[in-house]
Amino acid sequence: MVSPRNHQMLAGANRSVNSNRVVVGTAALLVVRWMRVRGVGGVGGSRGFSMVELLVGVAVSLAVLLVTLQLFAQSSAVRRATHGAADAQQSAAVVGWQLNRELKAAGAGVVQDESVWGCVLNVTRNGQAVLPRPTPWPDPFAKVPAQLRALPVLIVDGGAGQPDIVVQFSARAAGSNTALSATFEPSTMALEMGAPLFGFRRGDLVLLTSAKTTSTPVGNCRVLEVDSTFPDPPSAVIPTRFRVGSGAPGGFNTGSVATTLGAMSDLVLFHLGSRVGMTLFGVAIDQSDPDLVKKPWTQRRSLVMLDALGLQTTAVPLVMAEEVIDFQALYGVDDGLPSGSADDNRIDRWVSPASAGWDSASLLAASSPALRIKALRIAMIIRGGVTQTNKRSATLRLFPDLSAQGLALDVDVSRFAQYPLTVVDQVIPLPNSLLALCSADRRARGLPVSGACP
Repeated sequence: MVSPRNHQMLAGANRSVNSNRVVVGTAALLVVRWMRVRGVGGVGGSRGFSMVELLVGVAVSLAVLLVTLQLFAQSSAVRRATHGAADAQQSAAVVGWQLNRELKAAGAGVVQDESVWGCVLNVTRNGQAVLPRPTPWPDPFAKVPAQLRALPVLIVDGGAGQPDIVVQFSARAAGSNTALSATFEPSTMALEMGAPLFGFRRGDLVLLTSAKTTSTPVGNCRVLEVDSTFPDPPSAVIPTRFRVGSGAPGGFNTGSVATTLGAMSDLVLFHLGSRVGMTLFGVAIDQSDPDLVKKPWTQRRSLVMLDALGLQTTAVPLVMAEEVIDFQALYGVDDGLPSGSADDNRIDRWVSPASAGWDSASLLAASSPALRIKALRIAMIIRGGVTQTNKRSATLRLFPDLSAQGLALDVDVSRFAQYPLTVVDQVIPLPNSLLALCSADRRARGLPVSGACP
């Protein structure tokens, strides 16, 4: 879709082309009239051209040619700028849709009980530790902590002049995602739930943790897998247990499973399903061409994603969209400040991921206020692929309506001044956080305020 502004630019380009035609046509008529007056070319006589007349004719032709070329160059510049802006807008629409789809699912599948939120994720696959991560994260996720907790969403501040990183945790189980009490049997390496496991399949992932109480904070949790002996439906008898030994098709039941589960008590199990995402989003520089990397204005930057569990992507981040040169994010929180009511499912303010209490270190603490995050606000700068002659301002302002709160951000784009740039600014609500906020555990303790939950 071409915006009204682009329609105006295209109309201007067409008027320039029509002007070219008028200038050339007028010059041709003048030459023909002069030929008739002088009797040139069989028109009114047989007299030829003198040297002076030839020089005058050449000069006039050159002048007409120069004017035509100049008008053509202006028309081409307008058309190129229009196409570049349209290309940037189209890329922005696609990127915005993709990111909205991914981040809107934050917390899905693991939202019905508060015991899970804030637990330290322990994941082992094929005998190798996955989380906490034993090696540094690949570029551009070097600032992400090695130890992650089960949170719906987390923003890691990129620092001055650098893009932010967003971490999203979600699942997609076929059955109920309510908590199930579990008992670990070391002799058979099995988890017994005491109730039919409807919707479970071999290869599905589960999250096992200890039940949270007022005196027992959230601790460690472990991702395990339903092993290959579990009967797939249709089955005459729905099992109430599954083994967590080494027979899992995905390789998640390896490492010190018996030691870890033996040290845990009052176990609570959550069915995550076969599609679980601990997904990281950030902006990376394409390193494939060293010559392009050397010059800031030729660097190709892309929005990339990485699945920390390795279920959706490989160890190399996957490119979601190209020409994304900046990526910034804010939290929309329900904390009652500066003059609202906390825990009433309304966004009271926007906060930066660098703010005290909302930085990644605070949110990864055991007493995390992550359930008060109601939405994300994402701002991206998308670069068009066609250069233009009209250079823009050296800075672009993101979140301009939040200047009074000190959250507006001026981004240096001087190195991309010859390219059309488009800003994507969108609010992404986290609807699953309503279920987390209104969980039975919180309502039993009189939270949130009356009338906030359906």
